[in-house]
Amino acid sequence: MGVFVKYKIIKKIFGSFRKKPCWNIRRGQWKSAISFEFGKPTLKVFERKKNIIGKKPLLTRRTVVLSGEWHLMFDECAWRAFSGDKKIGDRRSREIPDRVAYEFSGQALKEVIIKPETGESIFLFDLGGRFETYPYENSEQWYLSTPSGKYFSYRADGKYSYERGDVPIPEEAWKEFKV
Repeated sequence: MGVFVKYKIIKKIFGSFRKKPCWNIRRGQWKSAISFEFGKPTLKVFERKKNIIGKKPLLTRRTVVLSGEWHLMFDECAWRAFSGDKKIGDRRSREIPDRVAYEFSGQALKEVIIKPETGESIFLFDLGGRFETYPYENSEQWYLSTPSGKYFSYRADGKYSYERGDVPIPEEAWKEFKV
């Protein structure tokens, strides 16, 4: 059974952009990380202040990032990507993000299945894409940043949090899924 029916929190969070196509699928900072964007694109500009030693600036930099209203990042987990029944990549694949990006770009999220008892999750897309996650460390596996500034995070122990993204998540904020 999909979590849109089973867990109200998932229906609330993922229902907002369900059926919207994903885009700008790319590798994260670490090789095994991969992210998906959903919703309207937005440019985020991060200004770095000048570091001055003596009278010379050492580094002045501006970073511009294109992101969606919803940003889904798979980070500290094992994952496998499928197109239909054919496996097209996993966290160790060198082709990532190219093959996964090609196959998943434009597909809309159809359903999310959470298995808290094992820490697994499955993301089903409308054109046959399937993205599965499995814990490999006892840590946060993936998160979804939302337009409100809150982050929905899923951990290897099957617990979740839905908190502001600009502060550390206290242990008591992690909750068990309830039907």
